[in-house]
Amino acid sequence: MNSKAAVAQFQSAHSFPPAELKKHDPRSHTKPHEEGPSFVTVCYPVSAAYNVDMSNDAARSSTEIYSPLETSTHQDHVIAHVLGTTVLGWVVAGEAAHFLLDIGFLWTIYLDGEMNLLPQGVAIAELDSDEATGADKTEMAFDTELLLSEGYDARGLKWFTPARTECLVTGVEVFGSNTGRRLIIRGETANIEIETSLTDGVIMVSSN
Repeated sequence: MNSKAAVAQFQSAHSFPPAELKKHDPRSHTKPHEEGPSFVTVCYPVSAAYNVDMSNDAARSSTEIYSPLETSTHQDHVIAHVLGTTVLGWVVAGEAAHFLLDIGFLWTIYLDGEMNLLPQGVAIAELDSDEATGADKTEMAFDTELLLSEGYDARGLKWFTPARTECLVTGVEVFGSNTGRRLIIRGETANIEIETSLTDGVIMVSSN
């Protein structure tokens, strides 16, 4: 499912925007960045994923210039729902990163920075066939159950990368460049960063 279709689906399933939701800048909810060693999951369009030590900032695309982006009403709506939840782990499938939250939902972030939020069973079932086979989806669903029941100590995961430390979401920052997006999920004790390339479909997820 692409980002536009996902946004349309989310809006049709929710009162949009809810009456209690006021336009806000999610960057105002952030806490100071805590430095520390980090690891990144690098995924290409054909689910080839691996972890890379990113302690050296030179390993990042330092030549890329990112500027803060104003979030859309839909992004604000999704962010309002994920604040206060905890990220248990993530998987990259197709052109999106999917974050499992402790409330049993998958928070999807696409290459262009658009977002979606669905129950994990629904989100996995709706992955396109070129993103995951039926067997792949079964393994992903099993991974989510393990993470929800065992948390970060879950063993035997086939697709999902477990969060190394607790990341209770306190804020989300969105940045953009001509060729990609960078999103930072701020947590109380750890941060998660998503960096995407619009030109070649690469998504990198790192935590620290």
